[in-house]
Amino acid sequence: MAIAELLPSWMLNPPEAISVWADILLSALLIALYEGQRRISKRQTEIMAQDHEPDLRVGGLRADGDSVKVNLTNLGNEAAKDLKIVTKTEFSGERYSGGVASWPLRSDDSVNGERVNFIEPDVVRREYSCILPIKIRDLETGEEPIGEFRGQCSRLVDSGVLELSLEILLLADGGVGGATAESLWQQEITIGEYQEFEEVYSRFVV
Repeated sequence: MAIAELLPSWMLNPPEAISVWADILLSALLIALYEGQRRISKRQTEIMAQDHEPDLRVGGLRADGDSVKVNLTNLGNEAAKDLKIVTKTEFSGERYSGGVASWPLRSDDSVNGERVNFIEPDVVRREYSCILPIKIRDLETGEEPIGEFRGQCSRLVDSGVLELSLEILLLADGGVGGATAESLWQQEITIGEYQEFEEVYSRFVV
């Protein structure tokens, strides 16, 4: 069998071969160009996100009865909005199980006549507060009520739950990056001996 019979027909026709290879090279070039543009676009988005995002600094968390207070500073170029305190509770019980709850944080001092739920750029050490929300799920009824620390813990103690794991987080929304969460406090606590969160908190913070 002649070698010519083994080759594709387009290889025996030089003009056709050049056209096929040109198409292949053009396709490869277009793919490389598209990938380069995609990387540039992704980098530009990341830079925009960095330039237009809040930069929250938490000056401290403290308890006030069944409420929590935090001092916030925003060093970023965008307001942090929809500020919330989020709690996660875990415990072992026959009647109830833990859950995740959130509650809006509002400034203690009024801004333009109202307590606000956001912090603008370049604001330093503004204090915010809210109740400490606790969610417990009733395994019998399926209800998931959210309430303040004292009332919910009383319900748990009455059902025989004396210890739980509690984590407190700060949730904020703003900028291209979307919502961010920061853990502020986490402990295994005994609730049967204490009536309000301030008593629990004082055990673990000097």
